Amino acid sequence: MIYLITGEDLQLIKNKIKDILKNETIDSFDISEFDGTDKKINIDLLIQDCNSIPMFSSKKVVFINKPIFLTSEFSLDENSQKKFIELIKNDFSGLYLIMYGNINVDKRKTLYKTLVKHAKIINIEQIKQYEFNSIVKNALNKYNIKLTNEALDELLNRLPIDLINLKTEINKLSSFEEIIELEDIKNLINKPLEDDIFSLINAILDKNLDNSIQYWRDLKKQNYDGVGASLILSTQIRFMFKVKYLYSLGFSSEQIASRIKAHPYRIKIVLRRINVFTINQLLSMLNELATLDQNIKTGKIEANNGFELFLVNMTR
Repeated sequence: MIYLITGEDLQLIKNKIKDILKNETIDSFDISEFDGTDKKINIDLLIQDCNSIPMFSSKKVVFINKPIFLTSEFSLDENSQKKFIELIKNDFSGLYLIMYGNINVDKRKTLYKTLVKHAKIINIEQIKQYEFNSIVKNALNKYNIKLTNEALDELLNRLPIDLINLKTEINKLSSFEEIIELEDIKNLINKPLEDDIFSLINAILDKNLDNSIQYWRDLKKQNYDGVGASLILSTQIRFMFKVKYLYSLGFSSEQIASRIKAHPYRIKIVLRRINVFTINQLLSMLNELATLDQNIKTGKIEANNGFELFLVNMTR
């Protein structure tokens, strides 16, 4: 069988692969993995591996991680593509060929069209917020972790939609024998980076230089330099721009979250101050950040000094 499994969440993809192979007993000797991001990927070796007889298992498993040759970013040479298409058409019954990863496939490609005819194409959608909240609550119940209502709300707000990260955080909380309070969550679970960025933007809009510098120092503690801080600040400002625009069109917070595929909590913190900032203010900050980026790239100013100067200018 040949599979192409795509999606944003690697853990969900791995869960799907595990489900596909659950009825097979595969020895590690009969498992191969190829790096699909390698533009020099050896198709001849891949085909040879796929056609080899499994030694200690009933099936051979060959993985191709993130096959960028299925995207518009890169294409196999004509000869390699021809050989790979033949492999797909002559699907070997003793083989699982599984291509997977977070990629945007180019559906115009001959290779992809061949896969549509001869393989199973599976796209795993990102978990929705309400689904993730249910998963979190089930995990808490499974490990008998007790929280106050305020602590639970804060936990759900702080957790990104990430199943791997969730396991780590649940392990932290499972060490508690008593009911977990709000302050426990604040001390144990990292606040989303967006919160700090939004606080920095608020300080800039309020013309509060002292607070702006303090939030900038907090970012530096998280190993952000002037370039990184400028980038995430620009990203958050664009996000706020989208939220304000959609809100002005009459969209509800739930509709906005669905439309731009964002965490409802991020939407909520923007809407709290939706009337405080204007579109022109956001555009002004973006223009200043673009100028800063250009000055850093051309060596006119050092990144950290440049970002601090940006804060000074914007809070005058």
